[in-house]
Amino acid sequence: MKKQLQGINNVELKGLLAHEMSHLETYSKMNYIQLIFYALHYESSDDFEKQVERSTDMKAIEKGYGKELSDYREFRLKTANEKDRKVLEKYYLGVEEIEDLR
Repeated sequence: MKKQLQGINNVELKGLLAHEMSHLETYSKMNYIQLIFYALHYESSDDFEKQVERSTDMKAIEKGYGKELSDYREFRLKTANEKDRKVLEKYYLGVEEIEDLR
């Protein structure tokens, strides 16, 4: 298991999977060319990356996985190194934001 996931519990894992499955749902609606441009835009624009990650979090919440996502985000913030913590804080919904949207 990846180092970042050591010690994760089932509720937190559900939060991670809900977020990642929400990404897959978005990608499945794109054709190959759209997906390439989407990926290039994601990699080249901080604002777009933030928009994508936050809207993906919101999709997971809308599907009923708010508690699980909140628990996962809290887990990652506690276990992340400084670099990863800055990425989480910059691009993703915070625990309080998730709680407010649940």
